[in-house]
Amino acid sequence: MNNIPQSFKIANQEISVSTVNETENDDYGYFCDATNTIVIAKTVKVNNKPVNLTEKQIKNTYWHEVFHTFQFYYNNKYDEAQAQVFANFMCELEDSIDKPF
Repeated sequence: MNNIPQSFKIANQEISVSTVNETENDDYGYFCDATNTIVIAKTVKVNNKPVNLTEKQIKNTYWHEVFHTFQFYYNNKYDEAQAQVFANFMCELEDSIDKPF
């Protein structure tokens, strides 16, 4: 999680990123377009018991929510399948290169 940025700009808007132990709705994460904030959970509940998410799950959630910011600033519509497949592609891309560029 140390490599996840705390903020970035999309469409000349500052997007804040924070990690929390768990979200109010027990989601892996979410993007709030009203506050330009991405929130990423470290744990989710399974059968009412907290489960620690892996580094890879957290990173995938980060990318998933980043793609929701792209979608919002493109046409204000969210597509879960598109955000997830692009997040999967980004995680695989990052894992397949020796050094970030």
